[in-house]
Amino acid sequence: MVHAAERAGRLIIETYLAPNTPFVDLPGFLEEMDPLREFGEACRREMHAIPLR
Repeated sequence: MVHAAERAGRLIIETYLAPNTPFVDLPGFLEEMDPLREFGEACRREMHAIPLR
C-alpha cells in the first residue's frame, strides 16, 4: 500500500509540474489518469485481508 501511495503522490507532483493541458484535451486526459485508483485498490485489498474478530 505504501508503494501505491508513493506512486500516487509522484504522479500528482509530475502532473502539477507538467505544462498546462489545453481545455479541449482535458476529457481524454481525465479518463486515462486516476492518481488514486491504484492506492484505493491497495487499501481495499489490505482491508479485506484483515481477519474479522
